[in-house]
Amino acid sequence: MIRSGDLFDDVLPFDTPELISLARRHRVAPLIHRGLSDGRIADALPDAFQRACRELYFATLRKNIIALETAAPVLQHLAAARISVAPLKGWALLSGDNPHYADAGTRPMDDLDFMVPRSAVNRASRIIEAHDFRAIAPRGPRLAAGHEIAFHRQVAGVDLFLELHWAWAGSESLMREYAMSGEAYIENFCSEAGEREPRQPTRIGHLLFVAVHAARHAFRRWLWLLDLHRIVVGRPGESDLDWAEVLRTATAYRLRRPLYAGLAASRELLRTPVPKEVLAELAPGPVRRRLLHRSLTPSPLDHDPKRRDRVAKLLLGESWWDVARTAAWATHPGRSWYEKRGETSEVSRRLIHPIRALAQPSGDPK
Repeated sequence: MIRSGDLFDDVLPFDTPELISLARRHRVAPLIHRGLSDGRIADALPDAFQRACRELYFATLRKNIIALETAAPVLQHLAAARISVAPLKGWALLSGDNPHYADAGTRPMDDLDFMVPRSAVNRASRIIEAHDFRAIAPRGPRLAAGHEIAFHRQVAGVDLFLELHWAWAGSESLMREYAMSGEAYIENFCSEAGEREPRQPTRIGHLLFVAVHAARHAFRRWLWLLDLHRIVVGRPGESDLDWAEVLRTATAYRLRRPLYAGLAASRELLRTPVPKEVLAELAPGPVRRRLLHRSLTPSPLDHDPKRRDRVAKLLLGESWWDVARTAAWATHPGRSWYEKRGETSEVSRRLIHPIRALAQPSGDPK
């Protein structure tokens, strides 16, 4: 997961409070702890930083175990009621006999997400509420304009949030052109299951949904890029991804831009094995015409495993800013997208001072 970047790594300070804040915001602290524990990260990191990552790992592990054990009966109840239902994102990546994240402590989940057909939303909501979850907002307005309803329940002192989706994005979203209904997603991107069994997203279904979700939030968290990386690399024993099918599907469902943005950033930052030919095929016009920068020049120090500042570089370096900016602009070219989201001043500040802006606290997407 950790890579060094450009030559100015050497002068980048390791500011422990800032880096803990960033690792928490991007949900990578548990992964850093595991990397330190098993020797994959050889950097000499301050004790305070290691201790914070360790605490976040065990907090994540406890929360995820409680969340998955609490939500599993809900999922089974929905399926038993003959509702077509499929888990999404972290829930799907952590579940099953051969999960993408074998350690439940390494994939933080802000909430549990699953997809149902829109026609089943009311029935599904009643079943969820029967398991002591309570809707956070009235159902009617969300059904009229949104794409999800959020529920809350507290278990063993842990706040659990469950989101019932019936589409990828709502009519209010700037990503609505990439929205797909719950019916279409379950029918085309989920594996077959028994009559009263939950569905599971296919590998391509995982890939496309995570790419669109990350694009909706302007790729603000590295964890989503790691999700893409894990899906592309595959689980132990899984065959290589069928890139011809990925291209065909992304084209058929008009998802080329968000998929390109996610795969380009993941390939640059995590060395995800995405063929250059695939990126060239997916790239939007501005990138193909070299109006937007995509590739980064590797540092000659990339392969040195003993570098002290590699984690600092990962969390504060220019390389991430360059890739994230390109990914967001490739998905939604032009300043108007940011202006519609009310982010003009923030983006302008980041353009002028990328490192300082990344270090400043900002509101996390839901």
